[in-house]
Order: sequence, then C-alpha cells, then structure tokens
Amino acid sequence: MAVGAFVRRPDGRLLWLRRAKEPGRGKLGLAGGFLDLWETAEEALVRELREETGLEPLSWRFVCSAPNPYEFAGVRYPVCDLFFEVRVAAEAAIRAQASEVAGWEWLPEEAVNPDDIAFPSVRHAFAILRGRSPTDRET
Repeated sequence: MAVGAFVRRPDGRLLWLRRAKEPGRGKLGLAGGFLDLWETAEEALVRELREETGLEPLSWRFVCSAPNPYEFAGVRYPVCDLFFEVRVAAEAAIRAQASEVAGWEWLPEEAVNPDDIAFPSVRHAFAILRGRSPTDRET
C-alpha cells in the first residue's frame, strides 16, 4: 500500500512535485510513498510529507483509493494507493528531498493537464478530488 497527498494551501492551489526518478521522471506527482511495516496510512502520510517536502500538515481528509500497477526494475507490483487532501499553512516553506523531487509547483486545479501526471491512479484521484468522474474528459 502507498499514500499520496494532494497538498492544498489556503489560496486553493495544489502542490505538484516533479518526479526525479523513474517511473514517471519529470512528470507531475504527489508527496507520498509506500507504507512501512506496521505503519498506518495516516502515519505514512505525515512521514512522507515531512521527508519529501518538509511540510507539516494542519489537517487531512481521505479522498479515495485506487489500484496502481507500479513497475520498478522490470517487476510490476500490484499496489493500492490511498489518497488524502492535506491542508498546510499559507507561509509553508518547501524543503524538497532532492533524491525524490526534481522541482515543485503550486498550481490551481484548472491549470493541471491530467496527461502530465505520472500515474493513472493519481489521475483517477485528481478527478475525484475535483468532483468529476475519473472517466470525464476536459472539453
């Protein structure tokens, strides 16, 4: 299992991370990662957010789950991703983990092209976050 954080500032913008490594290098991703042994999803969410961005969550809410066939080193792993919307302070400063994050952007939802998102599970969750069916297309 893995977690992903849609990090939102008070102005409504979402934090998108540029992936520093494969799979999906250079594409948009979220702070997140795999759960450690005996760790809850919420504990993993806070840990991954701190590790990858240095941000402290003020609050969070569950958005959805989605299957993610994660390919690494020639092996396809069946993963269930758990997505959360996380609120942070307006003045929150990012300290990105260079091994994971090539860059970051605070974007309004409407500025994000789903084709720029690294994983189908994140595209699915982003559609739900926006109140759309995951199969809806922008017109």
